Amino acid sequence: MEDYQARYVGRLWLDRRVMPESEAIRLLEGRLAEQEVELMRLRAEVRTLEELARAQASRDLGASSSAQPARGDLADRLQAALDQAQARV
Repeated sequence: MEDYQARYVGRLWLDRRVMPESEAIRLLEGRLAEQEVELMRLRAEVRTLEELARAQASRDLGASSSAQPARGDLADRLQAALDQAQARV
């Protein structure tokens, strides 16, 4: 959490009359936890889509044992979204 606070020290402006610092820290910790949950959800979604793409590729190639795992456009877009979300966390 200290790294997170240090990283965003210049980006966050806290008016202590509006919100005490301890409350702002709890708010930021909550947002960080939400982002971690979303990141885990996106990773699971990407894994599921990759498995579906491999299964489809296997069916398309006649269930050949030499079939290469395929990644569809949707899986690529989700991986890009996952990478972007991970960069924010």
